[in-house]
Amino acid sequence: MHRWLAFAGLWGLAGTVAYAGELTLSPITNLKRPRIFEVRGTQFTLLKDLPNRQASTFDTQIGMASDGNLVEFRGPVLDKIFTDEEEADETSDSQSGRILMTQYSEELQEGQLENTFPSPSTVPTPLSKEAIPLDGTPRDATVKPKADEHQFQNQYSSLAWIAGANDRLGMIELLFNPPSRVWYDPTRPVTTTFVDIEWGARWLNGPDVTDLPPQLFNIGINVGDRFQFNNDIMVDVMLSPSWYTDFSNKGVQSFRMPWHLVTYYTIEEDWYWVTGVTDLARDDIKYLPVLGTVYAPKEGDVRLDLVFPRPKISRKFAQSQKVENGLTFKGSSYWLTLSGELGGGSWAISRENRAYDVVTYRDYRLVAGLESRRTNGQITRLEGGWILGRSVDYRTNIGNYNPSDTFMIRISTEY
Repeated sequence: MHRWLAFAGLWGLAGTVAYAGELTLSPITNLKRPRIFEVRGTQFTLLKDLPNRQASTFDTQIGMASDGNLVEFRGPVLDKIFTDEEEADETSDSQSGRILMTQYSEELQEGQLENTFPSPSTVPTPLSKEAIPLDGTPRDATVKPKADEHQFQNQYSSLAWIAGANDRLGMIELLFNPPSRVWYDPTRPVTTTFVDIEWGARWLNGPDVTDLPPQLFNIGINVGDRFQFNNDIMVDVMLSPSWYTDFSNKGVQSFRMPWHLVTYYTIEEDWYWVTGVTDLARDDIKYLPVLGTVYAPKEGDVRLDLVFPRPKISRKFAQSQKVENGLTFKGSSYWLTLSGELGGGSWAISRENRAYDVVTYRDYRLVAGLESRRTNGQITRLEGGWILGRSVDYRTNIGNYNPSDTFMIRISTEY
C-alpha cells in the first residue's frame, strides 16, 4: 500500500509546479539534482478503483526529499480511501477522522536514480508549459496564444480634419470603408469573401467663391473576394455600387460603380509584385493602374508598400511584451510611416439656383504617421499631412477654382 501511495504522489507531482531548494552533488552519478522539492495543493486521481470510496480524486500535500541515493516521500492520507480497517488504523485515527502523516522510504539503485534525476540540459527547462524556468528568467514563446492569432481586418474607419475656411476650403472627413479600398495587402488571408457597407461624410467650411453644399455624403455596398490560384498567384477583386450625393440631388447622377482587380505574384518569401487596375468612378479620373512591389517580412522592422496609387513606407521603432502563464509573448508594435494618397471624389449636388450638377474635389496628400499594431490585427494610426494640388471642378464648368494648400490631422483604425 505504501508503495502505491508513493507512486500516486509521484503521479500528482507531474502536473504541478514545483520549486527547487539547495542543489547538491550526487555521490553516485555526480549529477546536480534538487535536494528538496515541495508541491503545494496538488491533486491526483487514484489509479485503480477502491471499494466503498467516496471519490477517486482527493487533495493532498506531498513532500519529497533525497539524500545521496535515499529518496523519501511524505504526505497526509485520508483514512476513507483504505479498504482494510487494520491498514487504515496504522495511518489515521478512524474514530476522530483526523488525517495523520504517512511516509515511505526506499533506497534506489544507481540506474533508477539516473532515471529519476536526469542530467540537466544547458538551458533550464520548466516542469510544465506554464512553469517559469528554474533560473527565474522570462523566456520568449515561439507560438502565440490562440486568442492572439492574427484576424483579418474587415473595416477601416477614419476621422480627419483638413484646415481651412472661406475660399481655402476646410472640411471634416468621416469614413467607414473596407480596408481593401484603401490598402492593398498581399499578406492578408486568402479566403476573405465579404459583403459590407461603405459610408462617408464630409462637412465643408467654405468656400465663398462658389456655391458648394455644406455636406457631401457617400454610401455603398461592397462585395469582394480573394482567389488563391496557386502558391504564387492571388487575385483580389471588389465591386462597390455606391451613391455620392448631397441628399438634395438623389438622381441617376449620384450612382457610381467603383471597382478594382488586383493580382499579387510572390517573387520570393516576403516579396510580391502587384499589378491591376482600379476604377475610382470619378469625373476627373476614370481608371488608374495598380502597379508596384511589396516587401512585407513577418518578423522584420521595415515594410515597403511601393504600390501606385498609394505608396507607403513603414519602420518599426518599438515592440512591447506581455506575459501570460509565465510565458513572454510579443505585444503591440509601434511604427513610423510615410505615405502618399489621392483624395477627393465626385458628388451629385444641387446648386444655389436648384439646378442639378456634379462636383469633383481632388487633392494630393503627403502623410506621416504613427501606427500601433496589435497582435490580433487591429491597427490604430495618428497621422498628419500636407495637402496640395487641390481643385474644385463642376461638370458644368461654372465656379471651378483651386483652393490653396493646407494641412491635415487624422486618426484611423483597422479592426
